[in-house]
Amino acid sequence: MTNQSLNTAEPALMTPEDVADFLRVRRNTVYRMLKCGELPSICIGGRRALRVRRADLTAYLERCALPSFIAPAVAAQPEPAQD
Repeated sequence: MTNQSLNTAEPALMTPEDVADFLRVRRNTVYRMLKCGELPSICIGGRRALRVRRADLTAYLERCALPSFIAPAVAAQPEPAQD
């Protein structure tokens, strides 16, 4: 591991509490997402310390953004007139 990767401002791994704060949801919501596999996690150590990779959280947000925000707006647009 390089010294540069250790000095990044954003950690590569986040606790469920960090994820809840970032998403502005309750911690229990994050644990439900982890339990059902909606959001991937890794287990560190023998005490079942769960961590979420920042890249997995970003991918989750990208998957969720399209259907909930873009698709309804696109579906509401009228179809172009055919000449």
